[in-house]
Amino acid sequence: MRSYRSQDLPPVEVVTDKFRAVAQNFFSLPVTILFELKAAQQAEDGTDLLLLFEAATMAFEAKDVARLKELNIRDFLNVIHAWVNFDKGD
Repeated sequence: MRSYRSQDLPPVEVVTDKFRAVAQNFFSLPVTILFELKAAQQAEDGTDLLLLFEAATMAFEAKDVARLKELNIRDFLNVIHAWVNFDKGD
């Protein structure tokens, strides 16, 4: 398995039918984001959406975050899916 230092991970282009932007690679974010997401998913209280948005604010430029705020929840989740799975061609 190959491993990369987070600072070596290049930015990624995130493209959906409603959104297009360049972001910091999801896998370069602090691992605590994953721990918090897992806990939020287990709590099933909707805070996972807030954490995903927080992660996006860390990775996208401010102008793109403003555009993310305008999306509906489904389109926002499509952006997150495209961002996390950028290398799978989805």
